[in-house]
Amino acid sequence: MGGFKPSHSLIALLDSSSFESEKLSALIEELTKSYSLQALSDAVGRMGSFALAFTHPRKLWVREFLPVLIEKKVSCTVFVLADCVGTNRLPPEDDLAAYHQEFPTIFTQTICDELLKLSWESPAGYLERFEKKRKEAIRPPIAAWKPENFMTTWGALSRLPPFIEVGLFADNSDLELLRKAKTTIEKLSGKVISAALVLQGEKGLDLQDLGIQSVVIGRRGVVHLKTDRMALPHWVAEEETNESEEGKKENHSAP
Repeated sequence: MGGFKPSHSLIALLDSSSFESEKLSALIEELTKSYSLQALSDAVGRMGSFALAFTHPRKLWVREFLPVLIEKKVSCTVFVLADCVGTNRLPPEDDLAAYHQEFPTIFTQTICDELLKLSWESPAGYLERFEKKRKEAIRPPIAAWKPENFMTTWGALSRLPPFIEVGLFADNSDLELLRKAKTTIEKLSGKVISAALVLQGEKGLDLQDLGIQSVVIGRRGVVHLKTDRMALPHWVAEEETNESEEGKKENHSAP
């Protein structure tokens, strides 16, 4: 690295269902011009580093993204939603989007937003209400479902190379359910989990009792790292601006 010396860190949080695999090599090449590529567990607290992560281990991710990562020996973290692996199920946000696309008068945007919020607050309550609503649609949204976006198998996760880390997709606020999910993922993938991803719910969810050392929060895309020295490191999404590199250096420094 030369020239610009960043005083913050970045994480590129991607989803293989919306990010083209052909762009992965270009993204890595561009960011490594200014940042040191690190595994997420190593990047936390290390300014000037860049970590790569994916929100779900989809079949598409295993088929098109994983070979690139292995060929280049690129460290990354994939956040796993335990209930969906090996079940040919989509995560709630994808399932609701498919039903909304096929049945917009039944699964209105308002209803989908309410259900997605409920999936965080009460997974059991979400499933009960979702099943009732799903029966109104009569049939599944087959045209909107894409098989490559379904989750991969536990077997595929257990064969990941050592430089691919596995994280916990913290999809609800029930710490005991998350504890069980973490135990399941660690047992079936053979990986130790130290990071969690929170895209919904309260940003203050306390995951330290689960052995979580860092939490990724916010939208997908390039995320700046901010660290609360009295709590867990949190990677918090911020809107991108057109400010200069020097401005970024000043405005996104860790405390």
